[in-house]
Amino acid sequence: MTKTPHKHAPFIKAWADGETIECYSRTHDIWFREFFPDWANWNTYRILDAEQGICGEDFNPRELDLPGHR
Repeated sequence: MTKTPHKHAPFIKAWADGETIECYSRTHDIWFREFFPDWANWNTYRILDAEQGICGEDFNPRELDLPGHR
């Protein structure tokens, strides 16, 4: 039986290794720092690299067609 990795597995590992994780708020159309992420499947996460900027974004949330999204 093959295990399927968690949707946010790369971000969970990065957070465990001390990386800064940000979560996207569709309501406010902003990214905010997530100190204790809940890793919900409906959230969008990214890694904030202080030296190189943003890397490892789940996907571009502005491309989503969601109710209440600008």
